[in-house]
Amino acid sequence: MRLPCRMTIWSGEHFDREYLNLACSNQTEGLREYRAASAQATDADVRAHAERNLETLENQQAIAGAIAKRLAS
Repeated sequence: MRLPCRMTIWSGEHFDREYLNLACSNQTEGLREYRAASAQATDADVRAHAERNLETLENQQAIAGAIAKRLAS
């Protein structure tokens, strides 16, 4: 994940919030791709890899969402 240049000047809670927003956005895109691959991939190895890792990625997104909620309050 590449950080936008503007994030290099932030620190503390502001950095934490912005970094987490970026990470959640990337995680959402990754989940979308894994879900598509697990359902539509024609290569059996690709499909199996997506199916094996989908639950882990969903759990990671749930954890990141919980952290983001805590930072927002």
